[in-house]
Amino acid sequence: MSMDEARGTGLQGGDSVTHETQSPADPGTAESSGEGKRGWLRSKWPRLLVSAALLAFVISRIDRRELGSILAGMDLYLLAMAQLANFCMISLNALRWWVMLRAQGTPVSLPLAIYYYFFGAFFNSFMPTSIGGDLIRVISVSEHTGRKSVALASVVVERLLGFFTLVPLGLVGIALTFRDFQSPRVLLAIELAAMAVFALVGILLNERVAMGVLRLLRPLLSRIPKMNVEEKLRLVYDAVNLYGRKRRVLAAGFAISLLSRAVWIFGWYLVAMGLGLHQVTLARLFTVIPLVELARMAPISLGGIGVREGAFAALMSQFGVATTPAIVLSFLFYFLSVVNGLVGGGLYLGRTFVKR
Repeated sequence: MSMDEARGTGLQGGDSVTHETQSPADPGTAESSGEGKRGWLRSKWPRLLVSAALLAFVISRIDRRELGSILAGMDLYLLAMAQLANFCMISLNALRWWVMLRAQGTPVSLPLAIYYYFFGAFFNSFMPTSIGGDLIRVISVSEHTGRKSVALASVVVERLLGFFTLVPLGLVGIALTFRDFQSPRVLLAIELAAMAVFALVGILLNERVAMGVLRLLRPLLSRIPKMNVEEKLRLVYDAVNLYGRKRRVLAAGFAISLLSRAVWIFGWYLVAMGLGLHQVTLARLFTVIPLVELARMAPISLGGIGVREGAFAALMSQFGVATTPAIVLSFLFYFLSVVNGLVGGGLYLGRTFVKR
């Protein structure tokens, strides 16, 4: 499946999957493709500039001598273990998604769900946003089962579960490290702001409330092209309604999400230990990582690039961690996530070769 096929597959209505094909020689196809690329650039260039500016700033903060010393002392065994933790995290996320799919009677095996998740990780790593990987998973399951709306709902719900598990993990971290933070009041203010965001998302999951807010904001949103807020909210509500009464399934998904996030944070800890950063304790990571992840989700950069590194270094500085080691740690962990994507791409190529 190519990205052109992905873009050509609708996500609206029905459970059937349809494809419209055009001849490669059709000039209209090339023209629309060119317009699509130009439109993408027009819509993304502000984020490109923000990411580039943030990356330039973050890199300028790195001390080259300290960087060389850190890299020379790296423990490659611990980095390999961190990569293994990353693979476990992806597999647990796939398990969470598989539970959502099975709850709707979708005939997808767990190994196939894991394969789709790794394949999606490839697009998450090499596309500007994480939506690319989610779209690939929806299309893959739709083509396999013919149940497009269920595939879409399963992805939306499992993503929401992953989002809300950041709350308890962050609270655990705060309870353990509040006194270690150099400015506890600053941490409290940040956490209250984060909790307000989570509360807002939870409130907006109520359709009546969200539609009322949307009506009030419609004059403002109408000035922003291609926002499609109402359409996106409808997709979320359809997904929530589909799983709303399956409380045991949602509880199981939430528990798997907690385990997945914990393994993910443990991966960060292994990288820190591999770099000899003993000030970066597991408890402190439980405080910082949920906040960094929330900051990364802000639609101001491409895939959170630059935001993630800057936020991590700023928060870790409150625990006495120097800027250069913190930035190196963040970049290294991002590299491990890219390896996840490369594995997904390799699995896709291998599966395609076997089919031939």
